[in-house]
Amino acid sequence: MHTVSLLNFLIGFVCFITYLGVVLGFGLKFGNTPTSKRKERRKQDVIYLFMVFSPIVFLFVYMQVKTRASMAYSLFFLILVALMILVQEYIFNRPKLNKFTAQADAIYCELKLDNQDVKYSFDAKTAKIILHLDMPANIRGNLYDLHIDRVCKNSYGEFFWVTASVRGFFEVNVKHLNIDGAKNLIRNDREVYLREFNEEPYWTTK
Repeated sequence: MHTVSLLNFLIGFVCFITYLGVVLGFGLKFGNTPTSKRKERRKQDVIYLFMVFSPIVFLFVYMQVKTRASMAYSLFFLILVALMILVQEYIFNRPKLNKFTAQADAIYCELKLDNQDVKYSFDAKTAKIILHLDMPANIRGNLYDLHIDRVCKNSYGEFFWVTASVRGFFEVNVKHLNIDGAKNLIRNDREVYLREFNEEPYWTTK
């Protein structure tokens, strides 16, 4: 029985190390996605985590059926892993992301670009955001910044590219885009591309 319990402990420890390897070692890759797409990616995240941990869970079940050993160690480590995921997402990352998002919106609303030709001027308060690509910046699962990345259009139909960093790691930049530049930035979002240019992205027609 002592040997079986030790085996359960080792299996649980493997589960714990797997979590560290996936989430901390490789970084939260599923967190490195535009904030506007996070809800869309959440289902993919659940599937991804299930694929990572399901073999270990099945191994737990197999060991319990085969040996009828105590599940104490197995349950302990499974609960520990679940708690770590929840704490990281809901106590650390999500409140921080909400704070950064509010700061990003405040920074964006103050942006202006004056030009002698008013057609090429930009005022964030009246401009329309065409594509929202703000990106959380993570180091080993720790959210430390939010990169503002937005394609906008003023009331004259001119496109602009707005980039900045909430924590000021790089300067705010508002750049006017010609049609080709706008198409290049928007090309990966087929729905927006069709809406703005009434044609398929060029990479899909080759």
